Amino acid sequence: MSFARIPVIARPFVSERAKKTLDLVENFVEEDCIPADTVFAQQLNANGYDTKYQFSTHPTVLEDLKRKAKSLGLWNLFLPKAHFKEGAGFSNLEYGLMAELLGKSDIAPEACNCNAPDTGNMEVLAKWSSGAGDENCKIYIVMGGGFEVVQGRLGPGRIRHAMRSIGAAEKALEYMLARLNNPAKKPFGQTLSSHGIQLERVARSRIEIDTARLSVLNAAITIDEMGAKAAMKEIAKYKYLQ
Repeated sequence: MSFARIPVIARPFVSERAKKTLDLVENFVEEDCIPADTVFAQQLNANGYDTKYQFSTHPTVLEDLKRKAKSLGLWNLFLPKAHFKEGAGFSNLEYGLMAELLGKSDIAPEACNCNAPDTGNMEVLAKWSSGAGDENCKIYIVMGGGFEVVQGRLGPGRIRHAMRSIGAAEKALEYMLARLNNPAKKPFGQTLSSHGIQLERVARSRIEIDTARLSVLNAAITIDEMGAKAAMKEIAKYKYLQ
């Protein structure tokens, strides 16, 4: 269960609804998205690796995953509840934990419509755009307010980006462990896992990933409890670690 892997200090801040959703996200990523990553790459490059096809090719496997994500209630998980009534109702911490799971697959974020930069752009529209004014006007740019808009988007937005990166790091560690225990890899007659230097590298990777996760989750909790402005130091800390 994904909840068992949440750091103990963060567990009191995770709702029962979020726990159930985390399990759904984990199963969706592990059972549907990760196996489909290879298929997605094959379909995306069916016309070769010419960049002119990058945005005109629409792999069917991704559309299938989108439909399943919607049926599971895993569509549009972003927009934290403290700031937006339009969102799924999760906190920055809760969605950050989900973003980590999504980060283990190349296509999982987009399958759940939680991919960058779209999520941040939607936050800008939800928070600063009223829809009033000229019918052709989508958003007003007010003199002197641009920096506020940018920082309002980037502060909490960095939580999900960082957690997706941590998810990718977890997947990389899984690959590392699989290689170390591969019976076909036996330098000096022993598996790689039998060599102390390799175990030291695994331990260092584990510590670095856990350190980064705790730093990001601490920032997420601070944002949820006190607001993004009060979490400036916490945000800066995990930016350094990333």
